[in-house]
Amino acid sequence: MAKQGPCRPLPRQGTWKMKTGTNVTLYLPKNDVERFKARCQSRGISMSQAILDLMRRELDGAEGQTPQAPVDPEALERDHLKLAKDVDGLEKWLKRRRVHAELEALAAKLDLKPDVSNLDEVAPKILEEWKRNLGNVAEDAHVYITLLRKVQRKKQIENQLEAIRSHRV
Repeated sequence: MAKQGPCRPLPRQGTWKMKTGTNVTLYLPKNDVERFKARCQSRGISMSQAILDLMRRELDGAEGQTPQAPVDPEALERDHLKLAKDVDGLEKWLKRRRVHAELEALAAKLDLKPDVSNLDEVAPKILEEWKRNLGNVAEDAHVYITLLRKVQRKKQIENQLEAIRSHRV
């Protein structure tokens, strides 16, 4: 009977495959690798694909090209949906505490733009003004600023999705 060679694992189905490539061994801190792996899984891509994207962006930047980050519409949609739920929940929380309208009025008084683009300048003022009134709790202002940051990110994603979808039509 002929001697058989070592067993080789079967490739996993549904994984991203490169047509050509090479195996590379990297020695990295285990904690960082685990965090990166979890981030890749949440985005629905393999670690190999994520590392290849990082390498290409770095190489494009080194060659004088403007690096183009690959846009995953499905990941953007997931992020947008999560942000929409988060925004809704924070608004409800502030309304239950009966401070949402007052914080919105304060933000408008401090000239917060409707697209929330000047949040970095207005946020410290919101916190400062809110804490001046002895009856106000600082937590409410912090939650409101968190809400505004989520609204800002949600609007950025909406703009990206609009650009993606308008090019498909």
